[in-house]
Amino acid sequence: MSTDPYRFTVNGRPVEVVDGHPGESLLFVLRERLGLPGSKNACEEGECGSCSVRLDGDLVCSCLVLA
Repeated sequence: MSTDPYRFTVNGRPVEVVDGHPGESLLFVLRERLGLPGSKNACEEGECGSCSVRLDGDLVCSCLVLA
């Protein structure tokens, strides 16, 4: 089941996700849906920090944030 398309800004440019699914992490969306491999998938528990991104000015583990 896909969700409605949603938009947000990545690295100063607007992006749209049209094929997202409920429960997908921000990390998955960045890497798999948008093709942005900079954030890495390692522990999937928010412990290692390899998936860290800035979200509204705060550093967050993108593996723990729903998109």
